[in-house]
Amino acid sequence: MKISVDVTPDQIAPAMAWLDGKVGAALDKRVKSLEQQQSRNPLFGPYFRDTFPYELALVKARRHQRQTGLLPSGEEYGIAYGFAAALQRIHAGLGEKGRARLESTLRGAMKDAYGLRPLAYEVQMATHAARRGYDVECVDLDGAGQFDLLLTRDADEIELECKTTSPDKGKKVHQSDLVRLANLLLPTTAALANYGGCHAIRVIVPARLATSDPGLAEIASLVRTAVDRRGAAGDKDGRAEYSVIQLPHWPERDMSAREESAFLNEIFGTKNRPAFWHLRERHGFVAVQVDSDQPDASVEALSEDAKKAADQCTGKRPAVVAMQLMEITPDELKFLLDNPSPAHDVAHAIFKDGRRAHVDSLALSLPARSRDVDSGKELWGTVAVLHNPSPAYPSRAARSLFSANG
Repeated sequence: MKISVDVTPDQIAPAMAWLDGKVGAALDKRVKSLEQQQSRNPLFGPYFRDTFPYELALVKARRHQRQTGLLPSGEEYGIAYGFAAALQRIHAGLGEKGRARLESTLRGAMKDAYGLRPLAYEVQMATHAARRGYDVECVDLDGAGQFDLLLTRDADEIELECKTTSPDKGKKVHQSDLVRLANLLLPTTAALANYGGCHAIRVIVPARLATSDPGLAEIASLVRTAVDRRGAAGDKDGRAEYSVIQLPHWPERDMSAREESAFLNEIFGTKNRPAFWHLRERHGFVAVQVDSDQPDASVEALSEDAKKAADQCTGKRPAVVAMQLMEITPDELKFLLDNPSPAHDVAHAIFKDGRRAHVDSLALSLPARSRDVDSGKELWGTVAVLHNPSPAYPSRAARSLFSANG
């Protein structure tokens, strides 16, 4: 299948109408549910924007169209429009069985924990390959194999398996649970911020942070007890430690994620642990960190995902495993590539012992930031590629799929 990757403004409305016909009602229902959750807990806002960017942008655009008769423009909508247009074109190029499976996947995404993001990543990889001049066969959707995409250009063939990872993968504290706990603690943290001064609260749970409302309520109760005692409190559910602290400087509300992480690391003397904060400008500040007595197993979990992805390929052609990472900056991804890091551990898990020698490369990518429809320019997130030192099928094409000169 040759996928046309150029999208002009006049092609957006038909693509949006096509998508509306497939899952418009379910999409509206999903976003309404997210909005209801956010109205009960406003702290869900950033989490939902990171997890469901396509759903939120698509529904916002459709609401604007219903009110004005026109689709809005701007970066906020670019990746959503690009997704709709590419998905429609892929659907049209599939056989009957493939179209049915794609529609089923699309409907399933309306209830999936990570929504459209996994499907959008596969579409993103397909359009990237098409831009590089490859014909793209959607092998998994067509029922011809277990891997996602077969890329063909002249004599070159590459199998591409795409995996979207969760920022919670292998972690003891999941972001959605942290947000729910932050909401339960809001009366406590707001009272401390209104009282004034700077405060730190550290929560340590025995294993994973509770996922149930009663379990999170028990943790919130421990925190309140520790604050009332101006010290510590603990039971079988965990421990809470409260202290008054001195800040090196007042935080700014518009700090970047990296600046915020560095600021909280300095307060707690730890690195990149789950935390949140409450601020009353120049008056009161409260930082809360949640940790576990058990270490995270993110590398192990990502390695298992990567090996499973590799095993979905046939082993008869050069293959590339593409994994989308979340909650990481381009600079951090480059650092992981250039230095001994968990990224290399994941690659080693695939390449070691020669058991998956068909895999030429592991590509770790960040989400696309936007798509400029007017110019047709795709603004991709950074991609870091680690190569197999001893591939079974040496392939310049596979090795250069994500290079600047590919």
